[in-house]
Amino acid sequence: MSRQGMRKLMTENEATFPSPVHAGNTGVWHLADVLGWLITERNSIIDSATVELANEARRINLAKQINALPAGALEDAIELVSSD
Repeated sequence: MSRQGMRKLMTENEATFPSPVHAGNTGVWHLADVLGWLITERNSIIDSATVELANEARRINLAKQINALPAGALEDAIELVSSD
């Protein structure tokens, strides 16, 4: 799929398309989110190895981000999202 084709899908499906991780001049999405959206919303057939690789890349990136957090930040974040 071309970049223009993906942009068209994004603009035509704003209500259901995954939110970007970063929405600056150029939006950035997790590939795993976009692949999941393509599978569920567009009935696209995506190779399971590609989906698995995207999910694993996301986990690795998250682990790196967690390791880079200052002391106490992880606990603060957990408290923030788990409080009622």
